[in-house]
Amino acid sequence: MIKIILKPIFFITLFYSVLTATPPEWFHKLHHNEFEIIGYGSSKNLEEARNIAKKEIANSIQTLIKTETISQTKEKNNKVNENIETYIEVKTNVVLSDLINLKEEQINKIWFVAFKYFNLPLEKKFASKISEQISNEKQNKYLRKTPLFKSLNNELKYQLDIKLKRKDNLWYLSYNKIMLPLSPNDFEKFFISSQSDIVQINSSPSRLLYEGDVFHFNILASENGYISIINVYENGVCFVISSNQKIKSNKIITIPDEFSDKELVAGLFNENQNTFDLYIALFSKEKINLSRFQKANDTIKTGEYYFKFDEILEMMNYYEFSTVLIRTEPQK
Repeated sequence: MIKIILKPIFFITLFYSVLTATPPEWFHKLHHNEFEIIGYGSSKNLEEARNIAKKEIANSIQTLIKTETISQTKEKNNKVNENIETYIEVKTNVVLSDLINLKEEQINKIWFVAFKYFNLPLEKKFASKISEQISNEKQNKYLRKTPLFKSLNNELKYQLDIKLKRKDNLWYLSYNKIMLPLSPNDFEKFFISSQSDIVQINSSPSRLLYEGDVFHFNILASENGYISIINVYENGVCFVISSNQKIKSNKIITIPDEFSDKELVAGLFNENQNTFDLYIALFSKEKINLSRFQKANDTIKTGEYYFKFDEILEMMNYYEFSTVLIRTEPQK
């Protein structure tokens, strides 16, 4: 494929009134670093000049997000998918609340304004919002293994009990009053294969499948107990494949087994686009109540109620688990 990268234009000033004053020397000329976006505005009305500068930055952020998304995922029908549109809207609101007022100057009744926004990666942005050094806190057993949390911990130099939360049809990183929206690219960093000493899960034939492939799981536990398998879609929708199946220590079980009337068939989340799924094997000594989660059937519901990855993560704090990340590609 051909990858086209559009370089963002940071200094497009929108004029809503005829200027009758020579702009100050700093206007359009303020120094900025690579990760900074500066917006300029001018008007006879100060508040209007501020809004023009803010809108310029918001437009730049929207362009950056869409360009990044289109370069990494295949655009359908000339539209960015609904998740991206929701993220853009929320991200823009967050941006406008994080702006720094650099300069304001009035010349001959015309106001000239400049705002700055730090366009940092999510991890750096989150770390910058932590105001003081805090001692290590206990992190979620699974999250602390993920690339996103490893990067966060590296930025902070210590561990915080940061949560994944669902709000307003979007996933957020959350800590106390800090909440930052996650783009689909950020959300993928929560999906990893991870094995424990108590339970292991492996897929067969492999961790890379093609649409229509039939596959199964081999499960091994070092103790007697029960196994439940949960599937998490790439957008955070969850459902139960198998619940509370007995397993004996050091005896491999297959799910589904050869006598089952069901089979697992690899599918794509969006037509002709690569898909990734997380499969979680929860091990427990007693049966687990999974009634809050939908069960696997011919029709998986994807309404807002079924985005329960955050609830699954909380359960993973209390039970032994292993995970396997499976990627599915369109048929060649």
